[in-house]
Amino acid sequence: MRWTLSLAILVPVSMVAALVIYWATSNSNHSAVDVRYAIPLPAVCLAVAIASARRLPKMALCAIVLNLSAMAFIYSVDRFNILVQYEEWVDRGMPDSPFAK
Repeated sequence: MRWTLSLAILVPVSMVAALVIYWATSNSNHSAVDVRYAIPLPAVCLAVAIASARRLPKMALCAIVLNLSAMAFIYSVDRFNILVQYEEWVDRGMPDSPFAK
């Protein structure tokens, strides 16, 4: 049980880190892949954390907070045009990133 919660903590942290590194190293605010496709993975980890809350409450709470934060981060990255799929970016009128480089 402890290793599943460890994965439920590691997954959102590594996903957010990967998105930040990808955005920081790219020259634009669009990508080939829709970042919203990443939301189901923290959702599954969130379900695992909720199911484990009785056995390891502190660790489960940490996993719950991290997974909710990761899902909110992924949604915000797309919503505020920080990293958007190319076709969606074109449909939105090719907006500049709020953090233009």
